[in-house]
Amino acid sequence: MTEQEDPLDDMNIQHIKLSDGCEIIAYINTTEGASIIVERPMNLNLVTTANGYDTYFFTKYFPFAKDNLVKLNSRNVISASEVTTEIKEKYVRATIRNEIESNEDLNTNLDDDSNEDMNLNFMESPSKKLH
Repeated sequence: MTEQEDPLDDMNIQHIKLSDGCEIIAYINTTEGASIIVERPMNLNLVTTANGYDTYFFTKYFPFAKDNLVKLNSRNVISASEVTTEIKEKYVRATIRNEIESNEDLNTNLDDDSNEDMNLNFMESPSKKLH
């Protein structure tokens, strides 16, 4: 009997630590000179729960990016390593869930705003103080 090959084994999904301290998990699409093109990068976040256990979770690295490709300058990469199959599975599930939620939010917003102008002023100014 032959073992079935896991399709995730061929995926170059890396844990990347950047010089600003940010840690991301991303599929390495390609490299171009000093640039690393990553696909669907996700921030790796750590929270310590009340009972003292560490929990990791993903959030989108560039939440307002037009497409799913991000160019990193290799000079800003401190270290990188391929992740385990278990983390690859969690990363793939997180990116799929994020895509589905983004599409649902887009459809909901389009339905809600179909008869009105879309309000794009969603960011408040940092301070409303008058000096």
